[in-house]
Amino acid sequence: MTWQTSEGDRTLAGNEATVVRETLAYMIDLISDNITHSDEPPLWDFGVALFDEATPTQQLMIAKSVAEHLLTKTDETLELTAVNEAAVYAIFRTLARLIEIEVDIEIDRSDDDAWKCFWRRLALAAHQEYRSDAAFDHWDGPSENSWTPQSAESRNLEQWESVTESLADRILWDRDFEMAGSVLDVEPAQAALLKQVMGIETNYYCDVAPDLKDDEIAAVLRSVRQLTHSKPR
Repeated sequence: MTWQTSEGDRTLAGNEATVVRETLAYMIDLISDNITHSDEPPLWDFGVALFDEATPTQQLMIAKSVAEHLLTKTDETLELTAVNEAAVYAIFRTLARLIEIEVDIEIDRSDDDAWKCFWRRLALAAHQEYRSDAAFDHWDGPSENSWTPQSAESRNLEQWESVTESLADRILWDRDFEMAGSVLDVEPAQAALLKQVMGIETNYYCDVAPDLKDDEIAAVLRSVRQLTHSKPR
């Protein structure tokens, strides 16, 4: 077991693991840049408030833990806290933004086919792998053609948004981490009642992201890059 996903305890594999690994590698480079330029505003907003509120070194530690538990087999699953699940969602918000940038720029890398529609190809491959699962043999919802890109060349951002959200849903049970501000800003009794009504664990919002000392950063960067099979870009 490794991660308590909405589909059970599992380690990501196949195209799903590839798109998560590549996106995480990109995120690590962004976080590394933010650490280097810590005296300046962040160079990238990941689009998930709870993750964006963490310091770059905290983001690095969270990303390392998430990468370990999503991409490798671990003895124990990672506790599903708001901080950890926000980090997972940040992966897919980053993927969605990279696809948007890719569509907007539409760079024709005719000299290197591997880079054409790079992020869209990864996302679509993971989605198609998932949709081919037998669990969808009796799908009776809206036609998939109405909300799924038919090729990696598609420029329909609404359909790509559906794809990235669908991929996130394979891992996340819900989006309770988005309520962190509302829960933490009310009186304890109200917060307790709200969590009880919503079925949220008592300590879900209490986890504090770990931080790093300056002399620890390089080693953690090397470790997480080994997990994502990446080199500094």
